[in-house]
Amino acid sequence: MFSFIKGVARVSTIGLLSAGVIGGGALLIAGPGRTKAMVDKVQTGIQAHIDAHIDDPTAMRTQLQELEAEYPARIAAVRGDLAELNEQIRQLHRDRAVSERVVAMAEEDLAQLQPALDEAMAQRAVGQAQAASVRFGDAHYTFERATNKAQQIRNTRNAYSQRAADAAHDLVYLQNQAVRLEELLGQLETERAQFQSQLSLLSRQVDAIARNERLIDLMESRNKTIEECSRYDAISLDQITNRLAEVRSRQEAELEYLSTRRADTDYEDMARMQIDREGLGGVQDLPLLPAGEVILQAGSMTR
Repeated sequence: MFSFIKGVARVSTIGLLSAGVIGGGALLIAGPGRTKAMVDKVQTGIQAHIDAHIDDPTAMRTQLQELEAEYPARIAAVRGDLAELNEQIRQLHRDRAVSERVVAMAEEDLAQLQPALDEAMAQRAVGQAQAASVRFGDAHYTFERATNKAQQIRNTRNAYSQRAADAAHDLVYLQNQAVRLEELLGQLETERAQFQSQLSLLSRQVDAIARNERLIDLMESRNKTIEECSRYDAISLDQITNRLAEVRSRQEAELEYLSTRRADTDYEDMARMQIDREGLGGVQDLPLLPAGEVILQAGSMTR
């Protein structure tokens, strides 16, 4: 069960971690190679953090909640970068179109002005300086002004031609970046959908872990109680039985000893008293005997 959660958590966090590190701007600056290395490093760190807390249901649930909360922000960040990039692409398309239009207009004017300049130069060569005026559009220019005008048009054409080339170059780069961001956005949205579809399952898995932990603790506590009670019952019952038998045996022995000793002591004392009395020259009143005992004659006793 733990390995299942690890696998799902790792699969679900790939897109999120990529978005967190790349975030549109980082992708444009760092480039795909460095960005991939950054993603791998951060992803490894996050996975290690998750693995370190995989057995803690509370920590795991917090991880899932944090991952779920990260998706909208990361997706919004990538969408924002993509929208900004698309706007830049649109502006570059327009700038290139304007530049290309300026180049076309300049070339069209040069196509009209250059023949007039060539004709005026030819007239100047044959000494017709007065006739060497240049007509361009609705205006007439002197040869010198027409020459300057043509040079300005050439400079404008060359400048906008370079501008159109730069825009085309930048468009290729930005369009590649837009493709990467679109792929990243699609990956994030796919990851989010997969994560949401698995979230309830993951939550149930976390609940199962928590229940198992509580059950294990409860069973360990009960087993400990059962073992203690069983050990106490067995030891206490045996000890009580043995103790009672021991006490009873000792008491019976003591009773038997006391009873025998009392009888022996009575006979010995009575004998001593009788001998002492006989020694005095006569039989005197004997001491009272226990009930049932009657003295028949001196020196003998019967019941």
